[in-house]
Amino acid sequence: MAEFVYGYPITGIILEEETGYEVQYFQRARLERRLNRPLGERIVRSPLGVLAYTPGGQVNLTSATSGCQQKIGWDFPVCYAFFEFYEEFDGPLSFGRPVSGLEVHGNMLWQYFEYARLEWHPELPADDGITIAHLGEVWFQTLRLDNSMLLPERDLLPAYSVVTDLAVRAFPQRAQVPLGENQTLIISVRDQSRVPVTGASVSAVFVAPDGLATPLGALLTDSNGIASFNFQAVSTQVGVAEIILEVRFNGLVLELHTSFRIWY
Repeated sequence: MAEFVYGYPITGIILEEETGYEVQYFQRARLERRLNRPLGERIVRSPLGVLAYTPGGQVNLTSATSGCQQKIGWDFPVCYAFFEFYEEFDGPLSFGRPVSGLEVHGNMLWQYFEYARLEWHPELPADDGITIAHLGEVWFQTLRLDNSMLLPERDLLPAYSVVTDLAVRAFPQRAQVPLGENQTLIISVRDQSRVPVTGASVSAVFVAPDGLATPLGALLTDSNGIASFNFQAVSTQVGVAEIILEVRFNGLVLELHTSFRIWY
């Protein structure tokens, strides 16, 4: 869980001159060591959701809105997929209380919490649409710290981050496509801890209802663990089209099938 919430360390331990604290930056968090606190309570998380808050367009939601929850002590409701994600990953401990409502930033929806920012990305599959922002990286750059403090990429992956299993989902953007029109297939690859897998190789073959098989090539997943294929639904017949996928990463191989309908 800690790896999923914090991400990988991006620095070693740094002495922060302004506060005198020892700090360490992670992709999504920053930890502080405060020697003036009792033993066992000296490592605390920086409230990056408060520090990095940037106002956006307000979404008019209240505790009375269907699908929203506003618990005692909260100043803002948490709604829909944001609340489901918050509950699934022990929100009070992992993210803290909400410090903003739901806001529009570009084509995304954001909500800030004490220690994190949750984001909804419309381009991601519905079940993977909520992600945790890399506020540790954002705050490191905001403070204009020396990039020489950043760990080399080979040091970013601790031993416990070794990928031992792949969880792959494939989603045709449309369940039914007219003959000859374009279709988009979105693939999400995550590891055993639900962390997005970057650099997984995804190859796809489109099998039309008439049986003609067309390779769609191979792509690498991006930093969100996503790859997408755009292709034309060409066939001499209508019916169910199949897509055969093969995903490879560090010796792991997974094959799966998905389908959609081609119609007039």
